[in-house]
Amino acid sequence: MIINYIYIIMRIISISVYSKQNNNEPILLASADELSFVSIFQRGTLREFIKFHSRLVVQRTAVDQSLEVALEKGICYSTVNSDKLAVAIICDEEYPRRVANDLGFKIMEQLTNHIYTNKINVSSFTTDTDIKFSYLDTVIKEWQNPHEKDGILKLQGELNDVTNIMKKNLNELLERNENLEKLMDKSKDLSTTSVQFYKTAKKTNSCCNF
Repeated sequence: MIINYIYIIMRIISISVYSKQNNNEPILLASADELSFVSIFQRGTLREFIKFHSRLVVQRTAVDQSLEVALEKGICYSTVNSDKLAVAIICDEEYPRRVANDLGFKIMEQLTNHIYTNKINVSSFTTDTDIKFSYLDTVIKEWQNPHEKDGILKLQGELNDVTNIMKKNLNELLERNENLEKLMDKSKDLSTTSVQFYKTAKKTNSCCNF
């Protein structure tokens, strides 16, 4: 039973891909999530928090940089390439960082191929869209078991060096005089109900519990 529990908490919660080509707020291109562990009534609110946090982390990730950001619950791994395409993966804290980062590199490669093959002009997007990138739906299921993927990666010699990935927590990501709750109030990703839920939950020390 202990082994089963360990496997359950090592999960990928969401994967999102963005464009930062307009140098403004990152534009969501596609996403996938695995929220079967929460009630169907909570999934809408959780999706809003996922979108808010992943967009915030991507926004603060520089071009050709990778960030590992500790959220209040979970970890967000973000990578932005030289084409200003970005991948954000939110996992449990226990999910192996090496596996998460290798997945991010694989998604970036597939995303770039998908965009060039289908001649998608991502710089023309000014609002969130869906580029029909079904690869995300596949990998979020296939990579739920990190031990299996880690073994395959070792066998194939495809492990990437993760030592140059910058590690931060959510507070370090904020700029001077910025406040997370104020950012939430301004965010288009969060409804008034979700923001109020966050503030109430924070007071009871049960905030954003994945």
